[in-house]
Amino acid sequence: MPPSSTNVIEDDDTSSSAVSELDSDRFTYSGGDDDASSDSTPNVPTPKSPRKRRQLATSTWRLARDPLPHEAIRDGKNRIWYCSMCEWNSASLTSVRAHLDKKHGIEIQGGEIRAKRLREERLSNILNSLQASRQVNREAQEERTLRAAINRDAFNEALVQLITLRNLPHNAATWPELHALLMTVNYTAEEVVINATATIPKLIEQSHTVHREILKAKLQSSLSKIHFSIDMWTSPNHRSFLAIVAHFIEAETRQLRKALLALPELPSHGGEDQAVAFLRIAESYGILGNIGYICGDNHGSNDKMCRFISTALKEKGLPYWDPVHHRIRCSGHIINLALQAFLYVKDRDAIDEALRQVQLDENSAIDKKLAQKMKEAKAAGWREIGTLGRVHNLIVHIRASEARWNEFKTLAGRSIPLDNDTRWNSWYTVLEAIKSEKVRTAIDAYCRNWYKEVKDDCLSPEDWNIIDETYAFLKPFYEVTMMNQGDFSSIDQTLYTMDILIKHYERSKVSFFGRN
Repeated sequence: MPPSSTNVIEDDDTSSSAVSELDSDRFTYSGGDDDASSDSTPNVPTPKSPRKRRQLATSTWRLARDPLPHEAIRDGKNRIWYCSMCEWNSASLTSVRAHLDKKHGIEIQGGEIRAKRLREERLSNILNSLQASRQVNREAQEERTLRAAINRDAFNEALVQLITLRNLPHNAATWPELHALLMTVNYTAEEVVINATATIPKLIEQSHTVHREILKAKLQSSLSKIHFSIDMWTSPNHRSFLAIVAHFIEAETRQLRKALLALPELPSHGGEDQAVAFLRIAESYGILGNIGYICGDNHGSNDKMCRFISTALKEKGLPYWDPVHHRIRCSGHIINLALQAFLYVKDRDAIDEALRQVQLDENSAIDKKLAQKMKEAKAAGWREIGTLGRVHNLIVHIRASEARWNEFKTLAGRSIPLDNDTRWNSWYTVLEAIKSEKVRTAIDAYCRNWYKEVKDDCLSPEDWNIIDETYAFLKPFYEVTMMNQGDFSSIDQTLYTMDILIKHYERSKVSFFGRN
């Protein structure tokens, strides 16, 4: 009986099922002279040629035995295969494979199967080669597409805006982390990344030139006069800059637009220096003949600037520009002056002067007189100012040491901002920070901890009542200031809110001064 499992042996025969001729003498039996002449010896044909032929189907023949002396070697041209496991024989390899499979459970893979396997292998190699070639082509096409997607000019402009608008250092363009981020999106971006910090100022200058020309064309085609808001600013390192902002109706969109035209550095805050800088900028944009109103704070130098501008325009042969009519005062600055007069100055005359400045369009003399009064009040000492002076001194004491700062922050869970004369609503912000019960408790605890140093500035219950009343008094000013700032604030809105504040101011003045 054949075995339960089938053994598979690969045959080397690639073309024929016929038994090939012998390629060695191991299948030739020589029995001596007697055997050679014996009648019992089969008549075996002698090969016609001694030429050796290639033996095929070696796997099949490994299962054959050598013929016995009395057995024939060939049947015609085909060699006879004798089974090594039984007495069966045949001259046909096809029959031999069938016999091995059926009788002994041995499967011989013939030449056709092997040829098919080789064919499939070669086909697979060809297909793999074609696939690899297509992959290379696809990758090359993908790289060309990615490279084509990069717009170097757009990249440079985006980089300039990132650095300038976010106030980043110029070497930010060379950060490896930024390069890595860009290359995760497009690995061909390596060609456009910046590796030299010195490149950035050049790109910024190029971008400024392009945008300046665009803005110049929009200003020259404006549907309205070009109006300006101007303000001086001093940096922490004591350098003075003049901000010149234009407001106009854009012709293309018919929308209100604003733009910072320049931020030149000036030698002083003088009106003449401001006028020279303003006229130079306006002339560079080609809008000298289209100047409208100029809005600035109440400082006298702004009045002087407008007079210099009017004179210069007249000398250039342009239509008369009235420096008084075209001078608009900043409502936020007026409100801030009034508040400082109310908070710091006990002289009723100074308060009345502040009110007159709001109601009347007076010149800079009143502004200077009021400022002098406030300066004299502060010079006498913050404690002379009253409750707010003590609050100011406490905040200064807290902020003067990192240890005290951390101690108070632990007690209150937050810090307290310091008042600032030039920052609008700064006192409202301070009082809003300390009016909560938790911060009040923290201030009382801090005063107990540091009593020897701050005993003259500790807050009494009466001080806390004044703080609550002052906070309530300042709140309408804060709301009006926030309401009147921005692009869509109008003159009629400003006049309406100023009337409300004057009434609120007069009522509060009576209430507060009635206590003294």
